[in-house]
Amino acid sequence: MFMLASLSGCIGPAGTIGTVDQVGTGTGGVASSETGDTSEDSGRSTGAAGCDPACVTIYECQQAECREGECVLSFRDDRCAPGEACGLSGCEASPLACDDPSVLVCEGFEEGAFAAAWNGGSIGRSADPVNSGLGAGWVKVGPDGREQLEFNLEPPMDDGLLAIRAFVWLPAADTVETWAILFEIFGSTNAGTERFSLDLRPGAGLMFVNLLSPEANVIGNDLLTPGAWSCVELRVQISQGQGEVEVRVDDVPVLGNGPGIDTVPFEGVANIDIGGIGSPTHSGDTTFGIDDIVVATAPIGCDVDP
Repeated sequence: MFMLASLSGCIGPAGTIGTVDQVGTGTGGVASSETGDTSEDSGRSTGAAGCDPACVTIYECQQAECREGECVLSFRDDRCAPGEACGLSGCEASPLACDDPSVLVCEGFEEGAFAAAWNGGSIGRSADPVNSGLGAGWVKVGPDGREQLEFNLEPPMDDGLLAIRAFVWLPAADTVETWAILFEIFGSTNAGTERFSLDLRPGAGLMFVNLLSPEANVIGNDLLTPGAWSCVELRVQISQGQGEVEVRVDDVPVLGNGPGIDTVPFEGVANIDIGGIGSPTHSGDTTFGIDDIVVATAPIGCDVDP
């Protein structure tokens, strides 16, 4: 797939792309025209004679052509990595729609019932604050309490990428006293060390806890913004001994470890719990908002599917 963008003025070698005036789409390779050939073999800059300064591209997935004094860019998704698309800023993660084959479950808290793909559990609802739409989840857990949605993978997953995304709203930086589990991933039973999780921590922090490989634990403070929605995504490369983990906040990597860690529970990843599990040592309730949950086998990003 490619896309054409007609830009006001030509792009200089050190300039920025500028404002898009027109956008069109095509169905084949890169377009060609009377003013110059922009086929795949012709190079990244063609038909530049009518533009001053020369019409050039900035990113490898783009091609440029000068048409009647205007620079026209074509965007080639096939020159990006899987799960990425080419745009004005080069190759970027493609937003996932809830009907994408790689999406396992979506939850926007908009309907009276939860999404049918969940296998159990429940989270309270709130009309304020919300990240999108008219509703959001509102988690309230006491010491050692649970309020979560449960998803079962059948068959269990023992390789490939697993991604979990949710928007999180913390009332204050001290909302979490010790820890509260946000995402928990485990095998056929949640017992012993056969599990890993992403936890909310004091000081608006996050921690990836891997009981399979404790040396893989990573922690960071001041990663979330109290009083605002933060997009939190956990990406785990599932592997026996060659796994990798990345935690992203607002689509920026903030924590990571690997490759070279164990991320396969006994019999594979079979269960995912999303919501809140309270620390037994917490002196009171832990409360926070959660919205626009997605579980997928591809990178998710922070775009919300309406």
